[in-house]
Amino acid sequence: MSLGANSPILPQLRNVDIQRNNALLDFESDDYHVKTAKSLREDEELVSAGFEYVTEREDVKIYRKRK
Repeated sequence: MSLGANSPILPQLRNVDIQRNNALLDFESDDYHVKTAKSLREDEELVSAGFEYVTEREDVKIYRKRK
């Protein structure tokens, strides 16, 4: 089976892909709790509490969690 540009399946696949990408977007809130960590133990505590890693600056890791 070919999935060329004229295939009736291709538009359906594009719609599924668009729906999947839209599901990843959350426009409800841009408010976050922000915490920092300097050690592996602090990293573990924040990840266990539901924080996600954002970036690192000057040897300090920054984590965030939606409010």
